[in-house]
Amino acid sequence: MIRIDAISEHPFPTIDFKFVNRGNASAVLRKIGFEIESIEVDPTPVLSFDCYLDPNRNSLKLVVRNDGWGPAEALNVEMSEPLLDELFSAQQRSGNTRVKPEENAEVLELSINSVAETSIHFLDEITHERQRILALLPDRMRQGNRSILGDTMYEQALCQHEKWHVQEYFEFFARGDDPSGPRQRWHIDYV
Repeated sequence: MIRIDAISEHPFPTIDFKFVNRGNASAVLRKIGFEIESIEVDPTPVLSFDCYLDPNRNSLKLVVRNDGWGPAEALNVEMSEPLLDELFSAQQRSGNTRVKPEENAEVLELSINSVAETSIHFLDEITHERQRILALLPDRMRQGNRSILGDTMYEQALCQHEKWHVQEYFEFFARGDDPSGPRQRWHIDYV
């Protein structure tokens, strides 16, 4: 008999087997037993990251979750993205923490209030450029005009997901997909 007390919310390993009767008579399996020679827990931490905006504090927060069996000791985390790199110092974008198993830990908080005055001007410029590019994109996409991709502010002003929509639209456009088709309209509507 195997008795397992509640270990945690983690899934316990599952054993799958197949009983095959190769004889001529009927067979009934009444009992089965397993002898476990040893159990070894893998203490490796399994980390996942989530980033969210805290509108009450005007900040961007990075949270790490440990779904592994062991702690993440002396975890050193650094956020890097072109716009964040421009607005915040390397010291502000990095942090150290310890994350126990099944624990969430806030690793970093980037507050807009801590941005230097010169960076605020850069942020204003990016915001205006973003508005300009987003105003141009739908018509350029419908026309198949890829020149917007060469715009000097395109890379900095749009997020990765927005750039993915634009890139896939132009890839599908180049292979002959109808710009009024559902997927192509979805890309245009997104941007």
